Amino acid sequence: MSDRPSAINGHISYHVDAAGGLILETWSGVITRDVLLAHWRQCLADPAVLAVKRTLVDLRDCDV
Repeated sequence: MSDRPSAINGHISYHVDAAGGLILETWSGVITRDVLLAHWRQCLADPAVLAVKRTLVDLRDCDV
């Protein structure tokens, strides 16, 4: 089984580059309201995200 989501199931992953002061996100698949809300909840619970706040998003592999 692949870790990569299908085209139907959306997924948002992120990495916090604290030294660079940037959150790097990758969106893939179909990003629904529920996928986005779950991602925001996860980010708001992550102190590293709240400390940085600047985000660069790769939208090349998603449908919003």
